[in-house]
Amino acid sequence: MATPNRGMGHPIPLTGRGGNTSMATAVPLDLLNYGFLPIPATIGGSNNVTFTLKGSTRPIPLWNGNDFLLLDEDLAYTWGAVSNAILDSNGAAATDTDSVLGVWYMYVSIGEDGIPVIKPSQTAPTGAQGNQYTRALLSHPGTSAAQFWTYCGVMWCTTAATPAFLAAEKIGYWWHFAALAATPTSALAVTSVFTVRIPKLSKYGGLVGVNLVTGKAGTVTVGGTSTADRGVAVAKHAGTASGILTAPAILPADDATGELYVIAVVPTGSSVSLTKWRDVV
Repeated sequence: MATPNRGMGHPIPLTGRGGNTSMATAVPLDLLNYGFLPIPATIGGSNNVTFTLKGSTRPIPLWNGNDFLLLDEDLAYTWGAVSNAILDSNGAAATDTDSVLGVWYMYVSIGEDGIPVIKPSQTAPTGAQGNQYTRALLSHPGTSAAQFWTYCGVMWCTTAATPAFLAAEKIGYWWHFAALAATPTSALAVTSVFTVRIPKLSKYGGLVGVNLVTGKAGTVTVGGTSTADRGVAVAKHAGTASGILTAPAILPADDATGELYVIAVVPTGSSVSLTKWRDVV
C-alpha cells in the first residue's frame, strides 16, 4: 500500500527563479500527471457486500485534507451482518448492525498511522467549507468528524438484515445495474421508487440514465424537479395503433428527494425505468 505524502497541502516558503521567496504549497507530480480521471471501483462478493477502490487497475491519486495518497493497491470495505464501522450524519465514528436500505456514500481517509481506510455513511458529501475537515473536494459535511473523509463512490443496500447490496458495474463514471421501473399515474409527482437508487449528487454533476416507455398514443415526460425546468425528457408515441415507444434519456434528479418527477399525466401502460447512474468521481 502506498504511504501518504504528508503535508502536501501545507504552505512552505519556496524561492522562484527570480530569487523571490513566497509561501506556496507543493503539488504532487503524480496528481498532475493523472488529471481528473474517474476512480476505478467495483462492487462484488457474496450478496455484493464488498466495495473496492481498484488501485491495482490504475493507481488512484487522492487528496485527503492537506495530504496526498497515490493508492496503487486495492482498498476494500466489506459489510457484515453483525457490526459495521460507519460514519454518522455528524461525521463521527459509529457502528451499524444491519445496514439501512437505499444509498450509502463511501468515504476514504488516511489515518494517523498513514494507513487508508474506507467507511460508508448515509449522509451525502458536500463541497462547501462547513468545518475544518471540509475543503473543495467532496467530503463528509459532518461537523463532528475527527479527520478528513473524502468521497470515493457509492453502494445501494437492497436487503438490510442479510445484508445484501445492488449488483452494479462501474464503467468510467457510470454505474450500470438492472433496470428499476416505475409506473407513475399523476402529474408533478415523484415516482416513489427511485429514492433508494439515486444518490443526491446532481448539483455536483451526478446524472441518471432512464428509459421512457409510452403506452399506445401516449407521452411520457419526466424531469429533475416538480417545476418542469430541469433536464426534462420526453417520449411521445403519436400513432393510434397498438404499440409502444421506448426512448433513452439522461437527466439530473432532485437532490432534496433523490427522485425524478413526472411532468405530464401518462397513459396506461407507460413507465419510466432507471438503468444507470453517473458518479462524480
